[in-house]
Amino acid sequence: MSLRKQNRAFSLIELSIVILIIGILVAGVTQSSRLISRMKMTTLINLTRSSVVPTIPDLSLWLETTLPESFETEMSNGDKVAKWIDVNPTSPQKITLSQVTENLKPTYDSSFFNGIPSLKFDHLAPSQLKSAVMPSGNLFSSNQSTIFFVFIFTSNAYSQSTAHTPTAIYWHSPSNDSRVVMHILHSQQCIFDFNANRLTFATPDASYSGAKKIFTFVKRPTYAEIRDNGSVMTSNSAASSIINTASTYDLRIGWVGPEYDQARFSGYIGEIIIYSRGLKVDEIRDIESYLAKKWSIKIS
Repeated sequence: MSLRKQNRAFSLIELSIVILIIGILVAGVTQSSRLISRMKMTTLINLTRSSVVPTIPDLSLWLETTLPESFETEMSNGDKVAKWIDVNPTSPQKITLSQVTENLKPTYDSSFFNGIPSLKFDHLAPSQLKSAVMPSGNLFSSNQSTIFFVFIFTSNAYSQSTAHTPTAIYWHSPSNDSRVVMHILHSQQCIFDFNANRLTFATPDASYSGAKKIFTFVKRPTYAEIRDNGSVMTSNSAASSIINTASTYDLRIGWVGPEYDQARFSGYIGEIIIYSRGLKVDEIRDIESYLAKKWSIKIS
């Protein structure tokens, strides 16, 4: 007696069981991914809170993206950022950078910078955050400052034109006696202005496109330097320029504004730290080490 193979379709119950199992597996993967993300953020928050940044004297401003208090509300990927709040624990007066115009707000991005939140600034539709008007002495001393800037610059044809100046940080009093400005790749040059003292170093655009960077700008009474991921790129041992700390203006990042429309930064900004003093070498190295560990950037 021969046996015939019998073909039969899956029953609805069997199909339901298969779908249920797939759903459980997908849900498990999703939950695991969320758990890993939460663990990573917890690690970053702990690293930030325990950093040396607030233990070094003369901290003026600390903007970063991992602490809950950095933003007014809980942020999600793709949200527009209306306020970026100073987390400097040594100052009773927080400096908030804000934007009320919707199409000028930068975008909160939680994936591009090694999966760490950063703010995306676009050169095509310029993005800008700025502080309230205040004396430059709230940020800098008359002849000293140290600025740490963590970013990824995204190359574009706009930035390669000599008529355009990608400006990351801008402070320029109307009276022209207080100027602290940082340009990234203006005609393939990185520029740091502290009033009359200007430091520049040339770099091919290709080496900066998409690269993770920690820039450190140091101004002491008679000395200035620019550091790129821990290496001194240029210095000036006769930098004696001073600024008027009583001059008032607002601190701007990402875009200067319509009065200087071509000054647009294109890229992702992760952290900005400003001291009103030219820090010592060991202090600089301590902060660069913290930033390198946090943002997974190799420094020399």
